[in-house]
Amino acid sequence: MQIIVKTSYPKGWLSYTDQIKRLRERGLEINDEESAKRFLAYSNYYRFTGYCLCFQHYDAQTHERLFNKGTTFEDVFDIFNLDVELRDCISEALELVEISFRSVVAYNFSHAYGPFGHTNAANFLRSFTTRRSDANGSLQPSRYEEWHEDLINETKRSNELFVKHFEQKYQQFPDLPIWTALEICSFGTLSKMFANMLRIDMRPIAMQYALQASTLDSWLHTFVYVRNICAHHSRLWDKKLAIAPQLPPGKMWDPVRPSASRTFSVAMLLNWMLAHDSFEPSVHSAWKNRMKRIMDGFFARFPRQTSLHTGFPKAWESLEVWSAV
Repeated sequence: MQIIVKTSYPKGWLSYTDQIKRLRERGLEINDEESAKRFLAYSNYYRFTGYCLCFQHYDAQTHERLFNKGTTFEDVFDIFNLDVELRDCISEALELVEISFRSVVAYNFSHAYGPFGHTNAANFLRSFTTRRSDANGSLQPSRYEEWHEDLINETKRSNELFVKHFEQKYQQFPDLPIWTALEICSFGTLSKMFANMLRIDMRPIAMQYALQASTLDSWLHTFVYVRNICAHHSRLWDKKLAIAPQLPPGKMWDPVRPSASRTFSVAMLLNWMLAHDSFEPSVHSAWKNRMKRIMDGFFARFPRQTSLHTGFPKAWESLEVWSAV
């Protein structure tokens, strides 16, 4: 059994002047100190150093990460801003996909079971609705009951006028018609609902996107995860996804498989979803052009970094999974 001895955190507060000094000691070239201080005051030193990682190497003598020779503050600043653009572009597509997916699920589920079909546990997988036992043998709420309770709580917290109107007029409150409930629930709650629908009900939804139900389910988990990354303004460009998507079979997707856990795969998934949705083609086309412009900027500014950290290969825009969809 390995024994881990914890130590007290050794780092203390640093003024902006000391932060600049620390960066210079590690080899970062800073020409405009006042401008650098202003940016550190905006971005937070800890967030800034995350963007420094790709420009550093580990030094065995000092046991610190030192900057590669010639790295400037502008290099880190530029990759910070490119990441902002990329995150905004991904967020834009995620918003479009989420809104549309809510509509598709609500339309199909209510067609099958009516406005309150989600309140009937029989309309979901048995593994979702069966109660579980704890270590003492006591029955615990099923995952369906927990999901439904989350939906109820989100309804009660809502200040939307249409929710208040329903509460005042209809006796089913706090249950809402599914097409209303899915407008106020989180993307995670929606994803959990789809994952636990009966397979016969998942298929027509997945078919709209020309996907198998299991593949779409996997993609939704990735989308929820990436959406949270974007919502917290975390680094996306070099992120290794903790929840990587399942990719469909076929040669079209083969170029994506080596980078399934990188941002490249997310862009290809979103491109597919937008192409198979009910949007005007111009919406999809505008998003593709924006993504290409951002990645052209990445490759032009950091040709050695881009493929390694984002997963985007050279000439990625000519791949069938992007160009033919």
